[in-house]
Amino acid sequence: CQSHTTASGPWQGRTACGRRAHLARARRLLAQDPDPYVRRYLAAQLGDHPDPETADVLVSYLSDCLDRVDPRGAEAAEASLIKISGKPGSGDLGYWRAWLATYSREGRR
Repeated sequence: CQSHTTASGPWQGRTACGRRAHLARARRLLAQDPDPYVRRYLAAQLGDHPDPETADVLVSYLSDCLDRVDPRGAEAAEASLIKISGKPGSGDLGYWRAWLATYSREGRR
């Protein structure tokens, strides 16, 4: 882990290890928290963290939102996926699953 800290933003004062731990916790909460408002908030925030693990959790959350008919959650998940991927939204889970397979394999857009 790097010992330097960030100067600004939501990660202010966190070391690289602290940022990774914080991100891992946010992913876990998105997958498991029973409060839909918490999950929506996290889905919206995770778009700032482009990596395959985050994208995977967002696609899973999108699937869950579509199953539970939670349009606000689906919107938050897709907005973050658009931000991570740089691709236009489609509203289609199959589209995001196909993109995720490529992104996970390549580790980039």
